[in-house]
Amino acid sequence: MISQVEKQVIDIDTTPGKRKFDMERMNEWTKEEWEAWVGTPEDHQGIQIDLLDEHDFYIRISGIGLHEPTRETIVWFDVENRKDTDIQVRFKWIQTDQIKMNVEYAPPVILEAGSTVKDVEVRVPDENLGNWIHGEFQVFENETNHCIRDIVFNIKIYHD
Repeated sequence: MISQVEKQVIDIDTTPGKRKFDMERMNEWTKEEWEAWVGTPEDHQGIQIDLLDEHDFYIRISGIGLHEPTRETIVWFDVENRKDTDIQVRFKWIQTDQIKMNVEYAPPVILEAGSTVKDVEVRVPDENLGNWIHGEFQVFENETNHCIRDIVFNIKIYHD
C-alpha cells in the first residue's frame, strides 16, 4: 500500500559564477576564450550534486554522462540509508530538456540499515542533456512498503 506523503521539491541552480559561452561563434574565439572553455583539471571532476543530506537519508547525483553505444544519458546516484531500518529507493522518472522517461520499471534500490549504495544508474534515451535535469524518486520503508519521502528535483546545470 502506498500512502500519500507531501511531495518535497528541490531546486538547484549550479550556474551562478559560471561563465556563459557564445557557442554560435566558437570559430571566432580567441586563445583566452578557448582556454577558459577547456578549463583546468579541477574543472573536470564531473557533476556531483548533493540533493538531500539529512540525519536519516542522503542522496546525491554522483555523475552524468553519455553512453556512446546506446546514445543514452546516464545519471548516477549515491544513496545512503542513515536509518536503523531497511529502506527502498524507487526512481519514478528522469527528464532532460528534451525527454521525460518513466523509470518506474527499474527494480528498487534496497538499502539495509546504515548502508550505502554507490553509482545507482538511471538511463534516459536522449544524448542531448541540455541545460536542465529533472526527476522524482520515492523512499519506502522496506518492511511495510510505506512511502516516507516523495522528492522531485530540478537542477539547472548550464546557462540557457
